[in-house]
This record gives sequence, structure tokens and C-alpha cells, in this order.
Amino acid sequence: MSNNQPYETLDPENWDDMRALAHRMVDDAITYLETVRERPVWQPIPDEIAAQFEVSLPHEPSGAEATYDEFKESILPYPMGNIHPRFWGWYMGAGTGNGDIIIFRFDGVLGGSQYNALPLFIPA
Repeated sequence: MSNNQPYETLDPENWDDMRALAHRMVDDAITYLETVRERPVWQPIPDEIAAQFEVSLPHEPSGAEATYDEFKESILPYPMGNIHPRFWGWYMGAGTGNGDIIIFRFDGVLGGSQYNALPLFIPA
């Protein structure tokens, strides 16, 4: 059976451009780890960055490079902190002394706070 109709694909239009971007991403990731001590353990998300996650998603593609650049600007600078050598963890209590002791004892409710991966997974 022959089908000459075009089909959708997630393949890049230009493999050389994608390869170059992938190499840049690996280099950036290694630099990010190498320079982790130069950044704060955690920093709050500025209001103008948080507002970007409250708009509708684009209807047209923006390309891999533009998407990666947006990630570097709007998400990467605001991690939870757990790759930083001075990061020991977040502890969020339940609001009462006894409840906090119980939660701490069972290692529950660790993590959270404000970091920029959260808006990607929790709808407003």
C-alpha cells in the first residue's frame, strides 16, 4: 500500500542545527554545574517571570533554539536549590508543634516552596 500523503513528524527540519543546539545544551549544563557555587542556593521568582506562566500557550511552534533560550531565561535561574552544595533541604511544617514533629520524623512534606518547574506541572 503506497501513501504519498505528507505526515507529521517531530524530527527537526535541520539535523545539523539540532546537533549544534544539543552540543550547546550539554556545554551549558556542564558550565551550570561547574559554576553552581557562584549562584545563590535559592532565589525567588520575579513577578515578571511568574507572569509569563499565566498567559495562554502559543498556537504556533517557536523552534527548539527559542524554546531552549526561554528555558535558560525563565526556568533555569529559579531551581528548588537541591543541586547546590549548600542546599540541605526544605522543611515545611503542618502548623502545629506536634504535627511538625510527626511530619519531620516521617520525612514528609519535604520540598516545595517556590521554584520555576512548579507552574509547568500544577495548573493555575
